[in-house]
Amino acid sequence: MIRSALYHGDVMHQRFTPKSHRFEYSLSSWLIDIDELGTLHRDLRGFSWNKGALFSFHDSDYGFADGRAPRAFINDIMQENHLPIPERVELLCQIRCLGYVFNPLVVWFCYDANQNLNAVLYEVRNTFKQRHHYLVPINNSDTATHTQPYKHQADKHFYVSPFMPMECTYQFTFKLPQEKLALTINQTHQGKPIMTAVWKGQRETLSQSVITKQLFKHPLNTVKVIFAIHWEALKLWGKGVKLVKRPAAPSHLISHGQPTHSSKR
Repeated sequence: MIRSALYHGDVMHQRFTPKSHRFEYSLSSWLIDIDELGTLHRDLRGFSWNKGALFSFHDSDYGFADGRAPRAFINDIMQENHLPIPERVELLCQIRCLGYVFNPLVVWFCYDANQNLNAVLYEVRNTFKQRHHYLVPINNSDTATHTQPYKHQADKHFYVSPFMPMECTYQFTFKLPQEKLALTINQTHQGKPIMTAVWKGQRETLSQSVITKQLFKHPLNTVKVIFAIHWEALKLWGKGVKLVKRPAAPSHLISHGQPTHSSKR
């Protein structure tokens, strides 16, 4: 049985200062079980792994873009950071449609043999062809319940928007992607809220009919992402929001975050 899925929903951004600015776009997102890539490539027409197709997953679009397959990448990251190798990994992302993709945010969910979450890796990209990762280990010895959301915090180390200061903190909140997807990112500056982003969707397990329907209903899904980024930036500039000078990219490709409350299913 295929575990990978599509989530159909919306992404919303609300900026609070120095100018109020809000937008919302419909968006379909892929949740790929990375150990199923070979099966998806073999069994689903129109889907490929590292080859051209209507929808294609390319290893070079994720991780450090150094040619490693997703499983090799995540195993190496866990070992280098003294964390257990995950039994199963899900990747929440966009994949290429007709050869193009841009991922502002990718989330790696890492599970142990008991299907408990044991780490989350947030992979962030900007439009300057740079990327950074925020790694959060999960302590499964505490007593949180399955219904409680996971909450993580990380200091900002990576330049993303030219309209956002660097001296910020991210707060991530989510429940594990099951029938529904819900991820919220709150960004604060000097202790005050500056922006909220919400990513939500409804699950649809991958199948041949789902792949075909996705092509006809959302053929420009990946193009919409990069268009929306530049269109909303233009509107912010028109509102008089000042540009923030881009600093040098951090020398380290991984920063560490931490849970902000008990985090077991």
